[in-house]
Amino acid sequence: MARKSTSARKDPSVIPMPWLDSAWAESADLYGNRFAETMSTGSRETLNCLEGMVDDQMAFVKQRLKADFECAKSLSECREPTDAAKVISDFWQTLFADYTKAAEKAGAQMNKCMTEAMTTTTAVTETAMEAANSAEEVITSMTRKTAA
Repeated sequence: MARKSTSARKDPSVIPMPWLDSAWAESADLYGNRFAETMSTGSRETLNCLEGMVDDQMAFVKQRLKADFECAKSLSECREPTDAAKVISDFWQTLFADYTKAAEKAGAQMNKCMTEAMTTTTAVTETAMEAANSAEEVITSMTRKTAA
Protein backbone atom coordinates (compact mmCIF):
# COMPACT_ATOMS: atom_id res chain seq x y z
CA MET A 1 0.00 0.00 0.00
CA ALA A 2 1.34 3.41 -0.93
CA ARG A 3 2.14 5.70 1.95
CA LYS A 4 0.29 8.95 2.03
CA SER A 5 2.53 11.96 2.59
CA THR A 6 1.52 14.62 5.05
CA SER A 7 2.67 18.18 5.25
CA ALA A 8 4.67 19.40 8.21
CA ARG A 9 1.95 21.89 9.04
CA LYS A 10 -0.64 19.21 9.60
CA ASP A 11 1.55 16.51 11.10
CA PRO A 12 1.93 17.02 14.90
CA SER A 13 4.81 14.52 14.98
CA VAL A 14 7.07 16.89 13.01
CA ILE A 15 9.34 18.79 15.35
CA PRO A 16 10.18 22.33 14.21
CA MET A 17 13.88 22.93 13.65
CA PRO A 18 14.67 26.62 14.09
CA TRP A 19 18.14 26.33 12.61
CA LEU A 20 16.51 25.65 9.24
CA ASP A 21 14.81 29.05 9.37
CA SER A 22 17.04 31.68 7.73
CA ALA A 23 15.80 34.46 10.02
CA TRP A 24 16.73 32.44 13.09
CA ALA A 25 20.14 31.57 11.60
CA GLU A 26 20.89 35.25 10.98
CA SER A 27 19.85 36.09 14.53
CA ALA A 28 22.00 33.27 15.90
CA ASP A 29 24.97 34.53 13.87
CA LEU A 30 24.56 38.01 15.36
CA TYR A 31 24.46 36.58 18.87
CA GLY A 32 27.46 34.40 18.08
CA ASN A 33 29.41 37.44 16.88
CA ARG A 34 28.45 39.45 19.97
CA PHE A 35 29.42 36.55 22.20
CA ALA A 36 32.82 36.14 20.49
CA GLU A 37 33.52 39.89 20.59
CA THR A 38 32.59 40.09 24.28
CA MET A 39 34.80 37.11 25.13
CA SER A 40 37.67 38.58 23.11
CA THR A 41 37.33 41.95 24.85
CA GLY A 42 37.23 40.24 28.24
CA SER A 43 40.34 38.22 27.46
CA ARG A 44 42.24 41.33 26.34
CA GLU A 45 41.19 43.21 29.49
CA THR A 46 42.28 40.32 31.70
CA LEU A 47 45.65 40.00 29.97
CA ASN A 48 46.24 43.76 30.20
CA CYS A 49 45.36 43.73 33.88
CA LEU A 50 47.63 40.78 34.61
CA GLU A 51 50.43 42.33 32.58
CA GLY A 52 50.16 45.51 34.67
CA MET A 53 50.25 43.48 37.87
CA VAL A 54 53.34 41.55 36.75
CA ASP A 55 55.08 44.79 35.71
CA ASP A 56 54.35 46.32 39.11
CA GLN A 57 55.58 43.20 40.91
CA MET A 58 58.81 43.21 38.92
CA ALA A 59 59.34 46.91 39.72
CA PHE A 60 58.73 46.12 43.39
CA VAL A 61 61.23 43.25 43.37
CA LYS A 62 63.80 45.52 41.71
CA GLN A 63 63.21 48.23 44.32
CA ARG A 64 63.45 45.78 47.23
CA LEU A 65 66.59 44.15 45.84
CA LYS A 66 68.23 47.55 45.56
CA ALA A 67 67.20 48.36 49.15
CA ASP A 68 68.62 45.03 50.34
CA PHE A 69 71.98 45.75 48.72
CA GLU A 70 72.00 49.28 50.09
CA CYS A 71 71.40 47.90 53.57
CA ALA A 72 74.28 45.44 53.20
CA LYS A 73 76.51 48.27 51.95
CA SER A 74 75.50 50.49 54.88
CA LEU A 75 76.12 47.65 57.35
CA SER A 76 79.60 47.10 55.95
CA GLU A 77 80.41 50.76 56.60
CA CYS A 78 79.23 50.71 60.25
CA ARG A 79 81.93 51.01 62.90
CA GLU A 80 79.73 50.99 66.00
CA PRO A 81 77.07 48.47 67.10
CA THR A 82 74.56 51.29 67.60
CA ASP A 83 75.04 52.39 63.99
CA ALA A 84 74.46 48.81 62.80
CA ALA A 85 71.33 48.54 64.99
CA LYS A 86 69.95 51.75 63.44
CA VAL A 87 70.64 50.53 59.89
CA ILE A 88 68.90 47.22 60.60
CA SER A 89 65.97 48.90 62.35
CA ASP A 90 65.51 51.34 59.45
CA PHE A 91 65.79 48.45 57.00
CA TRP A 92 63.01 46.48 58.68
CA GLN A 93 60.72 49.50 58.97
CA THR A 94 61.17 50.30 55.29
CA LEU A 95 60.72 46.64 54.35
CA PHE A 96 57.40 46.35 56.18
CA ALA A 97 56.16 49.67 54.75
CA ASP A 98 57.16 48.64 51.22
CA TYR A 99 55.47 45.25 51.46
CA THR A 100 52.33 46.83 52.94
CA LYS A 101 52.11 49.33 50.07
CA ALA A 102 52.76 46.60 47.50
CA ALA A 103 50.07 44.36 48.99
CA GLU A 104 47.54 47.21 49.04
CA LYS A 105 48.35 48.09 45.44
CA ALA A 106 48.09 44.46 44.31
CA GLY A 107 44.76 44.16 46.13
CA ALA A 108 43.42 47.26 44.38
CA GLN A 109 44.61 45.94 41.02
CA MET A 110 43.03 42.55 41.67
CA ASN A 111 39.78 44.25 42.65
CA LYS A 112 39.86 46.21 39.37
CA CYS A 113 40.54 43.03 37.39
CA MET A 114 37.73 41.17 39.11
CA THR A 115 35.31 44.06 38.51
CA GLU A 116 36.18 44.05 34.80
CA ALA A 117 35.80 40.26 34.69
CA MET A 118 32.39 40.51 36.34
CA THR A 119 31.30 43.13 33.80
CA THR A 120 32.39 40.86 30.96
CA THR A 121 30.72 37.84 32.54
CA THR A 122 27.48 39.81 32.86
CA ALA A 123 27.67 40.87 29.20
CA VAL A 124 28.28 37.28 28.07
CA THR A 125 25.40 36.03 30.22
CA GLU A 126 23.06 38.70 28.86
CA THR A 127 24.02 37.78 25.28
CA ALA A 128 23.41 34.10 25.99
CA MET A 129 20.03 34.84 27.59
CA GLU A 130 18.98 37.02 24.64
CA ALA A 131 19.99 34.26 22.24
CA ALA A 132 18.08 31.66 24.26
CA ASN A 133 14.99 33.87 24.41
CA SER A 134 15.20 34.47 20.67
CA ALA A 135 15.47 30.74 20.00
CA GLU A 136 12.52 30.07 22.30
CA GLU A 137 10.41 32.65 20.46
CA VAL A 138 11.26 31.13 17.09
CA ILE A 139 10.59 27.58 18.29
CA THR A 140 7.28 28.65 19.82
CA SER A 141 6.31 30.42 16.60
CA MET A 142 7.27 27.41 14.48
CA THR A 143 5.41 25.07 16.79
CA ARG A 144 2.27 27.17 16.46
CA LYS A 145 2.60 27.20 12.68
CA THR A 146 3.13 23.43 12.63
CA ALA A 147 0.18 22.77 14.92
CA ALA A 148 -2.15 24.98 12.88
